[in-house]
Amino acid sequence: MMKHDFLILLLFVDDMLVVGQNAKKIASLKKSLSISFAMKDLGPAKQILGMHIVQDKTKNMLWPSQEKYVTKVLQRFNMYNAKSVGSPLTVNNKLNSGQCPKNEKDKGRDEEGVICLGCWEPNVCYGQHEAGHCT
Repeated sequence: MMKHDFLILLLFVDDMLVVGQNAKKIASLKKSLSISFAMKDLGPAKQILGMHIVQDKTKNMLWPSQEKYVTKVLQRFNMYNAKSVGSPLTVNNKLNSGQCPKNEKDKGRDEEGVICLGCWEPNVCYGQHEAGHCT
């Protein structure tokens, strides 16, 4: 097996994305799946689950970007022009039940009812962790 001879299949309800470097293997997988499932090939993916897919062909890389989603959330809560800081929470800040959102709108859920922000930035993870104690 070659070093990069693998496929990644991402599936969420009726959205599917197949990623791999071997075009023949991708075509074979899609053909096999189309025998059992009604499928429509929409060509190269530009987005999935609200995430823009960034592709750098010179480096042979793909990665998801949530920039548009984050911008939408910041605009929705009138925070788009807010000054950024290294950590959005004060040190040793403790949340209490009085600070918890009371309804779906206050919880900041998008139209689909799901918060899609990723957790790869440490300050976002910390904030999500702290807010999680508030349910």
